[in-house]
Amino acid sequence: MDAKNGPPSLQEREQKDYEGHRQRLKKRFAETGFQGFQDYEALEFLLYFALPRRDTKHIARNLLRRFNNFIGVIHTGEAEALVLARRKKADWFLTDDSTTRLFVSLLEMEVHGSLGVVLWNAAHRHLSRAETERALIFL
Repeated sequence: MDAKNGPPSLQEREQKDYEGHRQRLKKRFAETGFQGFQDYEALEFLLYFALPRRDTKHIARNLLRRFNNFIGVIHTGEAEALVLARRKKADWFLTDDSTTRLFVSLLEMEVHGSLGVVLWNAAHRHLSRAETERALIFL
């Protein structure tokens, strides 16, 4: 409490809590991955990449209300791979999960599934017909 100005307002307290929030989440992720994150925190962290200058907490909470949990939005393993791809400035992302494909496309990254990769390699003659057929059997 400041003798001259009185106690801080609710808005001032919320602003103070907000400051450094993104950095704290980044530090936690660097230390533990998504372990110990609440679903909304993990989703909020991923949304930072798509919306670097916006508060993403309310967007994350709305997605969770719609899909019930983080796994309903994007699987944790896919999320960690996506974070790595963004850190490495990858041009594209490989996943067969339809929800993750949609999420990645929102981040304006090129996204491919296994089938597309196999067919692209076959079309460019990086795989023989027999190799292509074997690869397609295992999809």
